[in-house]
Amino acid sequence: ILNAIQIQIVNAIYSFLVKVLNDRENHRTDTQYEDAMVSKIFLFQFVNSYASFFYIAFIAESLGECTKNSCMASLATNLGIIFGTRLLTNNILDILVPYLMYQYKYNEEMTLYRGNIVRPEKEYLLQKYDVMISSIENYAEIAIQYGYTALFASALPVASLFAFFSNLVEVLEMYCYLVNNHL
Repeated sequence: ILNAIQIQIVNAIYSFLVKVLNDRENHRTDTQYEDAMVSKIFLFQFVNSYASFFYIAFIAESLGECTKNSCMASLATNLGIIFGTRLLTNNILDILVPYLMYQYKYNEEMTLYRGNIVRPEKEYLLQKYDVMISSIENYAEIAIQYGYTALFASALPVASLFAFFSNLVEVLEMYCYLVNNHL
């Protein structure tokens, strides 16, 4: 469980850090800026998300850290915990954080103006959708999830079913987010 929490926390910290670092680099074009952002995010998340799995699958058995037969049970347990934690936290945070931010801003405006807020002001309070950053983060999340199911499906076959339902929730979530928020 600690490994799953570590992956999520370090990914969040690095996601913030890569934006700051990428802004400080002197990219000549927006395309170079976006390419640098994509490569940094994908490379780091790949290593951070899969390092423990590659260790269990390929190194732990040769070091004698597994049971008699193989490391498959340990790999399945690790995959189930990390995959499940990642799905839950990503889906909950993608829904909960924008809602809580909106509620905080709405309550702040209500106390400031002491009355009803008209619809344009409510829309202004909604979280802005950064097309580039949000797209990169969504694609990275989908790619890592696909990697979990494709690379380690033999260890935990039910992970494919979890991924399918998680993708359904993600599609509905993005639909609601894009319909209700302005770009």
